[in-house]
Amino acid sequence: MSTTAQAPAAAAAVAPSSSSSSSSSSLGGGGGGSTNTTSTLKSLDDYCLRVSAGPAPTAGGFLAVVNVNDETRPLLIDSEHFTGHLVVRMQNFNGLTPPPHSSTSSSSSKNNAQQQQPIRHPASGYFHGRQRKYSIVVQGRFHRAHSGADVVFGIETDSPVRTPAGTSLALKIAKWLDPSLQADLACLRPWIQSPLLAAVNAFTVFPATELDALEERCSRSRSRSPQNAHHDGDKERKEDRAARSAQNARRKRYFAGDAGRALLSRVVLDPRNVYAMDFYDSYFDYSTVTIKLPGFSINAFRFWDGQPLRYRAKTRDGSVVFFEVVVELVERAGLSGGAVSV
Repeated sequence: MSTTAQAPAAAAAVAPSSSSSSSSSSLGGGGGGSTNTTSTLKSLDDYCLRVSAGPAPTAGGFLAVVNVNDETRPLLIDSEHFTGHLVVRMQNFNGLTPPPHSSTSSSSSKNNAQQQQPIRHPASGYFHGRQRKYSIVVQGRFHRAHSGADVVFGIETDSPVRTPAGTSLALKIAKWLDPSLQADLACLRPWIQSPLLAAVNAFTVFPATELDALEERCSRSRSRSPQNAHHDGDKERKEDRAARSAQNARRKRYFAGDAGRALLSRVVLDPRNVYAMDFYDSYFDYSTVTIKLPGFSINAFRFWDGQPLRYRAKTRDGSVVFFEVVVELVERAGLSGGAVSV
């Protein structure tokens, strides 16, 4: 697993510092507390998971609600910096969805009262035989050349956090595994990030001229019968997964090492190429808001106030955000027939 993928678990195991002065938070805990804390204890059933994505709003784009696990209609991300498509997968998803027949483009920012039923599992069987809990897949092109050292991927929160005991040790271990990892969990907007080439779990590049042929092959694959598709998927898993996993592991180790980090500045993310990447995590389960470790689970809902967790690909100085995926908890009581503005 990518060391950057440990960030959701770290972020979920904290609470906004604004509530740290109270003996309870708005998501639960004991009675009493400051005026910022609600007196009514709430459970996970009082909240709904919402996933939105697009170019950064500050870049003139909008974040649209993602139809999680919809692999046939990926979300279009289109800005002056990056153009591509995005698919988010989550196991047992039961959160908010966009309205029927809504645009799959991130140019729309509003939901209406009518919503589709959540897609609980991806049709492709993506999670079959895997321990992964969620996945963010992006395929697209940068509109100008960028150095591999200048493009990073990570997670940010919108408010300060108080870290539980053991966080500093966990961060030291993560940095030992990936020396390119950087983090600041004590600032006003805590963040953790690595170079994109070291952060994503799977990464593929091909010339843009091959895109049409690739899409045609994908279309033919989707048109095959479910039985044949399932058979071919089993064959692919047995023959190719191990090889591709080993290849991606070598890439990640290389760019996390001294030689790879020195070479990053000479790697160019070229507008003439299409880049496909998959960032996934095997530990944080958004459907139950739990951190699932070997042999035991941690109820992260006791600590996470549901504030947005922003998965961002951006330049190192933060001046350009290529795309972002935001995961948050929304109070059901605040929904008006499912209407939500993003």
